[in-house]
Amino acid sequence: MRNHKLTTLFTILAITLALTTSNSASAKNTASPFNGKNLKGWKLKNKKAHHWKVGKAALNPKDPRLLVAGKGGAELVNVKGHGVDIYSEFKHGDAII
Repeated sequence: MRNHKLTTLFTILAITLALTTSNSASAKNTASPFNGKNLKGWKLKNKKAHHWKVGKAALNPKDPRLLVAGKGGAELVNVKGHGVDIYSEFKHGDAII
């Protein structure tokens, strides 16, 4: 029974180490199309009718079906819950998922 527990423990440690090594190696090759500050690098289908904001996403206290973009966040938030399509100008290459 003790050998089984040790084998399980070492297997878990080996998997954890492999995943950690894999994640840190691939982190050098990651790209983030959103800068967390503004909509630079993004295109809108209709620039006049969009409701995209940058901030900290939270439920709208007046209507919990909607979101608000609070201060201090770096999230891309659609504050109307519907509206204009948005897409990145970022050029994507091959991806490993």
